Amino acid sequence: MTGGERGDQAILESIACAIADGHPVDWSDAEEKATSDRTRLLLKRLRAAARVATAHRVPSGNATLPAPPESPRSAEPTRWGSLAIVSRIGGGAFGDVFVARDPALDRDVALKLLKPDAPGARPSDDRVVTEGRALARVRHGNVVTVFGADRRDGRVGIWMELVHGRTLEEILVEHGPLGAKEAAGIGADLCRALAAVHAEGLVHADVKTQNVVREIGGRILLMDFGASALARSDDAPPDDEEAVNAGTPHYMAPELFRGSPVSARTDLYSLGVLLYRLVTGSYPVTGTTLVELIGRHAAARPRPLRDLRPDLPADFVAAVEKAIAPDPAERYASAGEMERALASTAGVALRSRRTRLVAALAAAALVLAAGAIYLAARPGWGAYRVTARLFKLEGDAKRPLVSGDAVARGDRLFLEFHASRALHVYVVNEDAAGARTVLFPTKDTLQNPLPEREDPFVLPKDEMHWRIDTSAGAEDILIVASPTAMPALIEEIAAIPRAGEATTRLRGILGLEEGPDARALATASGRLCDAVQALAEGSESVTGVFVRKIRLDNPANREGGR
Repeated sequence: MTGGERGDQAILESIACAIADGHPVDWSDAEEKATSDRTRLLLKRLRAAARVATAHRVPSGNATLPAPPESPRSAEPTRWGSLAIVSRIGGGAFGDVFVARDPALDRDVALKLLKPDAPGARPSDDRVVTEGRALARVRHGNVVTVFGADRRDGRVGIWMELVHGRTLEEILVEHGPLGAKEAAGIGADLCRALAAVHAEGLVHADVKTQNVVREIGGRILLMDFGASALARSDDAPPDDEEAVNAGTPHYMAPELFRGSPVSARTDLYSLGVLLYRLVTGSYPVTGTTLVELIGRHAAARPRPLRDLRPDLPADFVAAVEKAIAPDPAERYASAGEMERALASTAGVALRSRRTRLVAALAAAALVLAAGAIYLAARPGWGAYRVTARLFKLEGDAKRPLVSGDAVARGDRLFLEFHASRALHVYVVNEDAAGARTVLFPTKDTLQNPLPEREDPFVLPKDEMHWRIDTSAGAEDILIVASPTAMPALIEEIAAIPRAGEATTRLRGILGLEEGPDARALATASGRLCDAVQALAEGSESVTGVFVRKIRLDNPANREGGR
């Protein structure tokens, strides 16, 4: 080894140690002392990796990249503009995340406030505001809803829906690796989420298990459009450091370490890594230091998925390995193309999803001669009494509805529900064509189980209601209640669009999400409600699971007031 080579090696080792310890690096001095183009290229990669390391906590797993120490926090703010800050729920190098109360929306939101003292470590404040507002245009059931971004009180913030659930990383750590079918279903949901993001000309740039949440009820949500993740796919030149420095090392596509910009294909690479991790608990490219990780990315030798999970179906393995191909040209061209590949890997499990809601009730149900569906009572359940009444608002008055009554677009409905014991309650709407919408539970409504109490519950929630936004001939409101949670039913309704939200109402009894899931459900063979007994006008005694419907007439030629 020549003297210059030894000097370059010492420079690289010194910088690697500084990055590992979270110490600052004099990059200009290092570049001046470098004696070869190869060393200068490695310095460029190290600089990109160093910025990533300061922006993210290290993902859990069997690789142990060091994380920089957290800087001490100043006094927590109590307000940001019109938002009242309730509590802090997390944070990182870029900013802090809070629960805040939004008086305009009359609900709690998640608020990410960027730190004012982190110049150069993230995109500019103006860019964050611009991209945050662009993200607010993305509306999809598998993407967290961003309400807006702005600079207020001297700090830039992004506020979005507050989601209750667990990250995929938490689920993986607690329960271990998933099977191919479950992972493929999650992957298909995330492909749809990324398609919606990419359609706006945006790139998420930080797809990982820590940024995907399985919401209570089962919905998969792509989260955390933070400052590090805001990057455009159509305007970032190769030397744009903002584009290079988005991501988490294990999930970053190899070309990002070489200075290439983020793109839709780098998002799909990250999704492939996420699926790899879900089924193995590990990563396709690992390293104990940043230098080692960069070197293995440069060598383009990911570990074959088959070596870690020989039991996985060949088509699932092929789909994941295509997503994590080192050469971007060999990956999927779009999120839609990757979704089709994942759907085919899961076979019947995904293709038949539109009919499984019917099966979730019918397979375990005994259809009595009277048409009522009961599920077998479990020991200790005993008999209990249920009263359920559907109402329509007429001005300030409420009018009870019974099967056969007419409703129209603009009508506002709610359900009064009372039981003699605590119950898990689910309410689903189905129109004449078989299209379905989950009415309860949804975000910002009461949550299961509903406890026993003297007064009836108003569903979806006091001062809220369901509003009919379409005319489809007929509407069935299906009400299911059980003394225990119903995992099979929860899993199936997770795939159904949820009623929308506004300040004092839930809008849209029908098809709010006009996406693939909604269209598939609309063509399901057989109607869920056909064999279900009509809702009684009074109290009923039940042993087992309570399943009732109320059928309403909703002709297309009738318009109601709003």
